[in-house]
Amino acid sequence: MSSFFRLILAFDVHGRSESQPAFFHAYEYMRGQKLGIIKLNPAVADKLATDSLERTIHPRHLPMLVKPRPWIHYKDGGYLFNKC
Repeated sequence: MSSFFRLILAFDVHGRSESQPAFFHAYEYMRGQKLGIIKLNPAVADKLATDSLERTIHPRHLPMLVKPRPWIHYKDGGYLFNKC
């Protein structure tokens, strides 16, 4: 799994944080076949279950309400305010 999706769990008395992957890979047997699956970290599942969605998830790119800018260059186009 990529280290990009990590979860900061808690801070200790010295200000250090504990980081864990937000997802993990596991295997399950279904109808006699071993399948690889991706599961959500239980701490993330608990956070999603207890907090409101607005406080938990902060998407960078929301759905557009206006027509996007035309793509002129690989770094120029699409969203009006956020860089690609």
